Amino acid sequence: MLVRPLHLGLAGCLVSACSTTPTTTPPSETTATETPAPSPAVAQAPAPPPGPTEFVQLRLGIAELGSIFAGIEKTSRHWSPDNSLDLTGQMQASLLSLGFGPGFYESFDLSGRVAVDVRYPHSTSGSPNPADIGLAATVPTIDARRLVQGMPPAYQPQPLSEGMWQLIESDFQLLMREQPRALELAAQEADFLLASQLTAQPSAGRRIRVEASNLPKDELDVASLLGLSLNEPSAKMLASVLGELTAMELELELGDDRDVELTLGATAPFSRLGLDTLGAPRTQPSPLAAGLPSGAVAALELSWGDPTLLLTTVDQRVPLAQIPAPFHDIAAAAVQSLKAVLGSIHDEVIFALYVSDKGEGSIVLAAKSPDETATRDAVRALLGSAQSALQAHIALVGQDPEQRYKVTYKTDALRVGKHRADQFTATVPKAMQAQIEDLAVFFGKKPKLEIVSLAAANTAVVAIGAGAKRVVGDIGRSLGATRRTNLEADGGLALARRTTAGCQVCVAVDPVAALTTRLHYLEARASDKERAAALRALRKVRTLGQIGLATLLQPDHGRLGLAAPQSLLFADANATKVVRDAFQMAAESTSAPTAVADGG
Repeated sequence: MLVRPLHLGLAGCLVSACSTTPTTTPPSETTATETPAPSPAVAQAPAPPPGPTEFVQLRLGIAELGSIFAGIEKTSRHWSPDNSLDLTGQMQASLLSLGFGPGFYESFDLSGRVAVDVRYPHSTSGSPNPADIGLAATVPTIDARRLVQGMPPAYQPQPLSEGMWQLIESDFQLLMREQPRALELAAQEADFLLASQLTAQPSAGRRIRVEASNLPKDELDVASLLGLSLNEPSAKMLASVLGELTAMELELELGDDRDVELTLGATAPFSRLGLDTLGAPRTQPSPLAAGLPSGAVAALELSWGDPTLLLTTVDQRVPLAQIPAPFHDIAAAAVQSLKAVLGSIHDEVIFALYVSDKGEGSIVLAAKSPDETATRDAVRALLGSAQSALQAHIALVGQDPEQRYKVTYKTDALRVGKHRADQFTATVPKAMQAQIEDLAVFFGKKPKLEIVSLAAANTAVVAIGAGAKRVVGDIGRSLGATRRTNLEADGGLALARRTTAGCQVCVAVDPVAALTTRLHYLEARASDKERAAALRALRKVRTLGQIGLATLLQPDHGRLGLAAPQSLLFADANATKVVRDAFQMAAESTSAPTAVADGG
């Protein structure tokens, strides 16, 4: 319950100060004293009448609890066969240990729907009046009377009449009323009307749903709750917006025959965050994603709107005035090129991470671009600026063998299908190679930064990493055609869109591919036969499905979503064993102490 104590005492301090007798010099015998005239009475303004009482409204719904339990138990059997859960047995044992009779659990109808509606007054200086608290609920039962009689003796309600029961705890009462297939609960007799309506209402939304509406503002310390630093302007703005939220909802869908979906929503003035850069929520499959290869470790699809605010931010955040020659002009040209690239994007942008079977990683940025020539020129100008900056740095480094490196940039260097791609390469100096060891999958065995760009068929693609040539070659060969396997068909983006009924930031993550990438990184550091065998086994599993994550931000409402497919939850026992063993190997390698270079 949201209760905000009112701190009193200021008024008391004021009264104390005003009642202090001032110190005066007593009059002498020759001094005449005058009695002050009484002050005219000051009319006191009448106190304003109290406003109507505001109430927080809480609603809870749980449907088909039996299927929910079965889904959790089924997932447990597949992923933890040696320690699988028995929720039904554990629930019965827990209730018995608390003093509930056997008939209590047996009288629940696990295929029905629990519905609860609570009304609670906004914060007051003291405890709320029990008469102001409203409660209406319905519990599905096989035998309502047997359920009541199965309650612990210390909380055994007293029978009234006509199937009514009463439980009094302190100054709060709970009334119960038997129905043929339900037990209705109410705080006051008038609440039974709502309880009967809850029984008749069909189930709405996902199987588990919690709502809180008409929340008082500024009750929650959002900054502390989310760990936000108020020194950051963006974090301060987010905390301010969330501090004015007036409603929240949580929905959870799970069972033994469906995907898991979790959404968290809030009603707040999100328009203050500046949402122009985000486009309309995506509810349909993405043609851009359908043109990218399948098998990504992770992919983020961003709905693109008006970039004006983003371009302004670039101007504000890049300190060009502080950059000395010869880098100032190069940086200024790079900023203009970056802004041209951002301005040429249309509708959506996709960031995707790919790692090949050989452990070559690449980050791919793809976007729809109606004017591919302008986009190509902007990307070339940006990479050309990077080449100029590095060449200027090379001149400053001189011939030091530990610091020396090379940079090349060639346009139309690679043939990819019917198109030509540009290639940028910068070797890594020996002095920096130890620092990028954690990113070995992106720099390769002979460390270098490689960027491959392509603009064709109204699509712009930039790939960064050791696998850049391979990925862009794959994309270029299929541009303008329908791919048999593609990023959209992998399912994670569709799952994200469904979870929040459309999303502007849609994310797909493949847990098996992520684990494979982790093992590739460990192999790059210290190869061994067991790790190689684990990688071969994971390649056979390939994927168990992608997890979907989603963000939807509208002017006055936002939603976050998370979903996992049945193919992952209820995966084949052999596949889950391979994944569990590989995960254990990665965890042990991570926690193992690192040897000191001198062997100490």
